[in-house]
Amino acid sequence: MIVRCPHCQKQTTVEAPGNYICPSCSQRFKVSPENFEWEQGARIGDEPGGAFISGDSNLPEGGMVPPGGSSSYGPVGGPVPEALPDLTRENFWSLLKPYVMRIVKMPSLFFTQMPVPGTFWPAIGYAILVSLPGKLVEALVGLVMSPGRMAGLEQTLKSGELADIPGMEEYIRMYTDMLGGGGTMSAMVIAGIVLTPLTVFLSSIVGGAVYHAIIAILGEHDGNFEDTIRVTAYSNTANLARVIPFVGASIAFIWQLVLTAIGLTKVHRVPGWKGAVAVIAPIVICCCGFAVLGMGIAGMIGGMSAH
Repeated sequence: MIVRCPHCQKQTTVEAPGNYICPSCSQRFKVSPENFEWEQGARIGDEPGGAFISGDSNLPEGGMVPPGGSSSYGPVGGPVPEALPDLTRENFWSLLKPYVMRIVKMPSLFFTQMPVPGTFWPAIGYAILVSLPGKLVEALVGLVMSPGRMAGLEQTLKSGELADIPGMEEYIRMYTDMLGGGGTMSAMVIAGIVLTPLTVFLSSIVGGAVYHAIIAILGEHDGNFEDTIRVTAYSNTANLARVIPFVGASIAFIWQLVLTAIGLTKVHRVPGWKGAVAVIAPIVICCCGFAVLGMGIAGMIGGMSAH
């Protein structure tokens, strides 16, 4: 029976149900007994008799797409998109658009097909490029909105609404004085854009380290640390949503979490709940930490006011 590897999309032949190692990419896949009995004349992919095998949780046990069925990778009966080559310095610019389109339209397929292991430097470069447009739009919107924001702060100070909060008026005056000049705001905007490559690089490395540690704590997994960094970097595709003024940042934040969870699940071959826990746990921990910090600061301010 002809089957198609879910990792590299190469076809191979199996004689019976069981666990197999792809002769092309050396990745594991499984054929269950009930799936082995399906009609072998179904046209799935480019050639008659081809069957698509995958560990996708949306598919029947064993991972085969039944004739006339459907999958998260696209319509069954049409061609399954071929795996994109691994991003390298040589093919970077020619593959930039295909990578964006595949991650946006079919993230599950992209991360399933992503060659592992692989170097993460081209992925970091990709993350920087897709993050720059949104950062530029956010900076321009902030520059345009700055005069109105400053006027609002000045009006708040004049109203005396913050007089009961110790130190708040002094803090706002310091903030408005610092940003009072147009040149200062412009310099901050330029600095924010210039520092985007560094912030994207650090967030990919640090985020990858945190996610990889959580995945490792949760149990057995495939993939190495560099693969996790690549998942984190490619998930920055969501930053393209930041070009939408005002709501783009919120959309990008949620979308990036979803892409990261999908990527961790596919690259490390773990259940979906582990990928979700890996991306949600750091947020919960940070929120709890900030809450404790906020209560501590509030207690200190209250103590100073009492004296």
